Amino acid sequence: MGRRENVIQDAAAELGVTGFVSDQSKVADIEALAKQVSEQFGKLDILFINAGVLGGAGIETATESDSCILPAKRR
Repeated sequence: MGRRENVIQDAAAELGVTGFVSDQSKVADIEALAKQVSEQFGKLDILFINAGVLGGAGIETATESDSCILPAKRR
């Protein structure tokens, strides 16, 4: 999973897996990713997004408004 389709597809082909293009700093992209995975594989058991900074709330009670999404540096 990542934001640059050519990099994702090259890595997926090399590893023999399915790659998905998704910008995890955008909630709409995360929702679209979950839908795409569910449709392609029948279900989605766990989706762990390790992007952004959580401030002001514990993980158990955090909402989207508690997070601070920082733009990732593209190389």
